[in-house]
Amino acid sequence: MLSIAGLIATTGWAYTPRPGDPDRAAICNAVRLAIANNYGGQLQSDALHGRQFVIGFIDISSDGAMFSARGENGAYAGRTINANLRQDAQGWWVEQIRIR
Repeated sequence: MLSIAGLIATTGWAYTPRPGDPDRAAICNAVRLAIANNYGGQLQSDALHGRQFVIGFIDISSDGAMFSARGENGAYAGRTINANLRQDAQGWWVEQIRIR
């Protein structure tokens, strides 16, 4: 039986982690950390205090993940957050992020 990672590697198939999935939480936390490290002011403060996103999508594939969300409140409100992520032995990390 193939694992999810094995299935993704052999087929190129991507999946979307559901709410409560450890990968989903880890990806959201990695995005918050990237915001805190790359943006100042209220965006940084909101990221450090765990402001919520309205997830547009999170797609995990064999070579990483794509994340898109809309800010729900605070400095995120009305902004779109897009990120490309990679995973290594330490977990998920943001390769590229854009907030508009």
